[in-house]
Amino acid sequence: MDRIDWRSYTQDVVRCLPHKSLERYCPGGYHPITLGDTLHHGRCKITNKLGYGSYSTVTWASLKIKRASRSTENLDEDPEVRSMKALEKHYVCGPQDRPRRFLRLLDTFHHEGPNSIHSCLVMELLGPSLSSVLRINCWDDGEFLDPNTILRSSQQLLEGIQFAHDAGISHGDICSANIAFTCNGASTDEELLKLLGGNPVTATYINKQIPRTPHLPLQLVKSTEWSMWVYGPTEDIRIIDWGLSFPVKETLNPENHTGDLRSPEGFFIHSIDSRQDLWQAGCAVYSLFTPFLTVSNYVSTNRYTPFSINTIHFFSHCPITSDLKW
Repeated sequence: MDRIDWRSYTQDVVRCLPHKSLERYCPGGYHPITLGDTLHHGRCKITNKLGYGSYSTVTWASLKIKRASRSTENLDEDPEVRSMKALEKHYVCGPQDRPRRFLRLLDTFHHEGPNSIHSCLVMELLGPSLSSVLRINCWDDGEFLDPNTILRSSQQLLEGIQFAHDAGISHGDICSANIAFTCNGASTDEELLKLLGGNPVTATYINKQIPRTPHLPLQLVKSTEWSMWVYGPTEDIRIIDWGLSFPVKETLNPENHTGDLRSPEGFFIHSIDSRQDLWQAGCAVYSLFTPFLTVSNYVSTNRYTPFSINTIHFFSHCPITSDLKW
């Protein structure tokens, strides 16, 4: 596949980084979005960009548009949709005064674009991810979160995992990027825009020598950083992105899951189950106590990943038999 030059867009393209690879805007790939676009018969209007993942782009209401190759003809067959509906069913069958620790699914639909048909998930709007909060408040400044915030967030994370397991669902990809805070401090569009950091940064395609194909977006949008969001006692956490979830009774090959946070079983016996969530939760809690980026979605093809190297440094080297198997 030919490389697409980032310089085909205006100079603001630098401010839009990091951004998903432009080569992924192709048949079977991402759907090109421009601010102001409407979907679902005009019910959804694109006004900002919350972020993006490996298999989808998340755009505010919150709207998640999956890659065409990851979309299903029947929305009820989508593993993420199936898991989120199972969580909601388990929630409504219990006491309604208990806190919600998972992202709420509001609607689903298909959208046909130049890169094929995409599954779209409409979900409640949340605030920044834990990784964003840590990056802004801790990793960049070398500071730590307040102890009460650490304790409260850790407790809510474990409550969410226990709830999901009771509902028969294992998340499969617990990490700081998939843990988000609520945003109860914004009651109007103006207040929300302020928390997001103002109007979104965009870059427009301007290359006249190479005409833009319909597969590429006319406009690139920087993911919001929630620069004005402040943690308060009314904010809780939600576990988001259930795209790699699976039934708690199943055992899976770990290759499609987060390599950097793989549990020892994933390395040594090449299988994972619902206990993977607990290992990854421990890694996420650990990230609350350190200003270093040791917990991430980084997937390495090397023998050791950064997190596993840190683990070996802390606990000493693996036993020789385990090391050979690794």
